[in-house]
Amino acid sequence: RCLAADRDDPRRAIEAYAAHRQERTAAVQNASREASRVVRLTDPAEVQARNARLADSPEAPIDRFDWIWSYDAERAMVDA
Repeated sequence: RCLAADRDDPRRAIEAYAAHRQERTAAVQNASREASRVVRLTDPAEVQARNARLADSPEAPIDRFDWIWSYDAERAMVDA
């Protein structure tokens, strides 16, 4: 869509696309880092607390990342 909107200057179009995506990309990276940290816990008390949270709400990890999986990139570009 960015390229279609700015056919005369593809570089500018790609820069606009990158700028639009940068905030979300950073948020996805941060969420990934946090998920990795939680999965790799080594402190027994933290592991027990994490496991208890998962036992109480097994869908929580899915719900936590629904904002990533349900994202509609084409819709986001239209709304931008």
